[in-house]
Amino acid sequence: MKEIEMAFFDDIAISYDQTFSYSNIGSQLRSLGWKMFEKEIAGNGLHILEINCGTGVDALYFASQGHMVTATDASPKMIRVASGKCYLSNPKFVVSSFDDLQLNFRDELFDVIFSNFGGLNCASSDDLEKIFADASSLLKPGGQFIAVVMGSACAWEMAYYLLKRDKRAFRRARKSGAKTVLGSQTFTTYYHSPNQLKRLSEKFFQSTRLAPLGLILPPTYVEHYFAKRPRTLRLLSKLERKITSFSILSNFADHYMIVLKKI
Repeated sequence: MKEIEMAFFDDIAISYDQTFSYSNIGSQLRSLGWKMFEKEIAGNGLHILEINCGTGVDALYFASQGHMVTATDASPKMIRVASGKCYLSNPKFVVSSFDDLQLNFRDELFDVIFSNFGGLNCASSDDLEKIFADASSLLKPGGQFIAVVMGSACAWEMAYYLLKRDKRAFRRARKSGAKTVLGSQTFTTYYHSPNQLKRLSEKFFQSTRLAPLGLILPPTYVEHYFAKRPRTLRLLSKLERKITSFSILSNFADHYMIVLKKI
């Protein structure tokens, strides 16, 4: 991860849980994502490697379910916040960028590698090819790579920004990535379609499931609106749960979950 991008995530480490993890929309999306994840994994007590773990919300949940979790992030401040939530040896939080995963964990093999809510969107297509190669070497035979990724088209986002006459309505379509500005930092977000991710990983993985996440539930940047309408948000959440089996809808959701099995 580039230094300026790591600095950005350092900047938002303290406020990340409030603005996303524990927001009304973020909590609904994460809860559904966990249920989808649990349907895909095989067995209990799995050894899980999480990449771009942020403030550790997912790692703590998986550890509470009996799995052994090693959670990594390139941002030292994110890891500091995550570590402050737990004083046990599981999960284990480690500062590590994409580039250092193979080096840092060369003596370990994992059952599952997991990346949630756009962790892979920090990586370009070239970066992803290396990530998949490294991930394959860190997985046991038949191991799984499960990721929740922001796709290259989002129906909610296009409608929201078109109504505001904002050119960001089609930012995800840019192959070179879109500049993202938050606070004083600017970094590049790369939006990957499901087909693109399948193509980039096909040397090492077979895709076994694809599911939309955030097609009916809105993006978290409209939290201010739905915070005052909890009933509406609960209804949208119920509807979201009913459409996860329609993989084609992944092409229009804010995120999608892709499950890859090592070949």
